[in-house]
Amino acid sequence: MSFSRFFPPGPGFPPVFPPSPDPYRVLLSLDDGILSYQVNLPFNREPWDVQILQFDKHHAIDSLVFDLGTCRKPMPPFNGFPPIPEPPGQPCFVFGSVTLTQKQIHELLSETWILDAGLSGSIYGPILIREAIVPDDSDADGVPDYRDFCPNTPQDETVNHHGCSLQQLRPPRGSSL
Repeated sequence: MSFSRFFPPGPGFPPVFPPSPDPYRVLLSLDDGILSYQVNLPFNREPWDVQILQFDKHHAIDSLVFDLGTCRKPMPPFNGFPPIPEPPGQPCFVFGSVTLTQKQIHELLSETWILDAGLSGSIYGPILIREAIVPDDSDADGVPDYRDFCPNTPQDETVNHHGCSLQQLRPPRGSSL
């Protein structure tokens, strides 16, 4: 089961993000209770701290589920020479995997987890990427792919809880039941 988010580059998406030629990418997959993750963020001289939080709408406080890691700035000068500058557009990666409990799998599938990436020391001010982690829905019918019995539903068709439209449930013409 996959969970993906791509944040496009450019002005106007959200204005608090630093400009970047590449999109911000969040790729998560759940397989046999193991959540694998890869977060690509634009390079910055300050570290990005990446976490998964549990959303709590009753207390308006999010609690830490996993600290996924930190993208750090380049190494300090060596023997008096400055570090080689990173070329523009080079992303920073945070990746790995964690084993989830049954309760955590339920929370993830209940869409109560949030990906949080913070960049506190930026010249742009405090920057926060905060996005709900929701399962992929390739045909945009409102039913996540892992529960969708009828992938590739045509756009604007009403579907049932299995992701199937009335047209997809009808037997083909000329067939007998």
